[in-house]
Amino acid sequence: MPDTDSSAAPSPGPRQPPASTPAGELLSGLEDLLKEEGLSLETSEEGSPEDELADLFDDAGDPSTAAAQSPGPAAAAPSARQRVDTRSARQSRRSRDLETFRSLEVQMRLDPMGVEVAEDRLSASLSRVTAEDTFEEIIRLLANAKISSGIDHEGIRVAMAKASRGQPVYGVTAARGRPPRLAKPAEVEYRLPPEMLAPRKPGSATEFERLKLFLAGPNSEALNSWRGPVRVVRPDEVIAELVPAQVEPGEDVYGEPVFLAAVEKQTLTFGDNTALSEDGTRVAATVFGYAGLIEGTPTVLPPIWISEDHMEARFVYLPCEGPFPVPTPQDIEQLLQLFWVEYGVMTRQIELILQRLSRGQALSTSLPIAQGAREMAGENAQIQYAFDTFSVLSWSQLQGLWGLPTPEAVAAGVAELYADGTAPRFTAFREGAVVVEKIPATEGIPGKDIQGEEIIPQEGQDVPWRWETTWCWPRTGCAARPSASGTSASNGTSSPP
Repeated sequence: MPDTDSSAAPSPGPRQPPASTPAGELLSGLEDLLKEEGLSLETSEEGSPEDELADLFDDAGDPSTAAAQSPGPAAAAPSARQRVDTRSARQSRRSRDLETFRSLEVQMRLDPMGVEVAEDRLSASLSRVTAEDTFEEIIRLLANAKISSGIDHEGIRVAMAKASRGQPVYGVTAARGRPPRLAKPAEVEYRLPPEMLAPRKPGSATEFERLKLFLAGPNSEALNSWRGPVRVVRPDEVIAELVPAQVEPGEDVYGEPVFLAAVEKQTLTFGDNTALSEDGTRVAATVFGYAGLIEGTPTVLPPIWISEDHMEARFVYLPCEGPFPVPTPQDIEQLLQLFWVEYGVMTRQIELILQRLSRGQALSTSLPIAQGAREMAGENAQIQYAFDTFSVLSWSQLQGLWGLPTPEAVAAGVAELYADGTAPRFTAFREGAVVVEKIPATEGIPGKDIQGEEIIPQEGQDVPWRWETTWCWPRTGCAARPSASGTSASNGTSSPP
């Protein structure tokens, strides 16, 4: 066997890649450079890789390494001393990181197993589980921490199985609480016939909304055509009620109940002639009437119709399901006060209405229960004569007789007037007797509506008149008397003769 020169034996060193590869060419060039500087490419003992742990710390974070690996224009080659310093710094950093990691792992292994509870107390976790920990120790640890609800036995056993293979398990959830749950949200319960709760059609009014228009309308006869469901209520009867939300409380890891921090709050709305309870959970009627929804709001419509001129009030009767509730006299009085009715109340009519309702007898759709007093217009002035103004001589005839020269001629003229028996007779008056009298116009009698407002009547019109100079007109202006004895005649005017 030929002798082998030990000096020619290759020195141990790192495994080199084939020279045919780019990495091999780079390594060969680097080795040549190091030989020129009297350095070796062999890896020192400090720089020996640590298999798995060394892979955790690569050179990606080293700026000098990143700059060397990034593509770009070729830079000036560093000197051999610079390359040695860079490699030494990198090896020192790796050693420090590896030591820190080993210290952290040892510390975590030495720390005792603990229990951490979440801020909301709905979960509890173990800091770590190792192969040395037993199930009984873990349960005892949880009991010492007063954790009694929602313990995850299966999850603990799974963590122990993983730890038995030599790898500790950290942050193991050991118990889970039960959060509170909203079983049913709050809702409004309306105590109305189901037909009144049907969704309204867009752009149209419900039957109950039409009833409101009819009650406020000018014609009570329109109520006869209304058909729809109603609910009759007395004061203090509940129309709507807010049913609170149903919440199932939870339980934390300590076994204590857990409630919802906040539940969506729902409020009740209320309309005319209704009131909201102090706790805000009920809407009740404040008057006797018909209950329903106006634009979704609980409302009570009084069964009273008032005419536009406030001269009449009528009780409105609408059949309902079941017996019609009988209002009390106080209920009717409250309704009349609601509409300011204080005059012309028909007490006997109201008594008859209540009697018929108490017997279960039906009524007309509307019945009068209050009526105002109409005003009476004043009379015009009148002129009354003490003679028949259509049965006297005309003024021209009388003046013709007065123009005759002698009494005999006057007597002959009168005889001629009355010869055929058609001429009217004279009406003779003494001095001072009333010939014509004027009755003055009256102011009229005031009226009053059902709300007690006075209605001013229209006053009568005056009638002007005049008289002849032979008459006397007193200062009172109510009668005319002759200033001397004589007969009456008409001058053909509208004034007194």
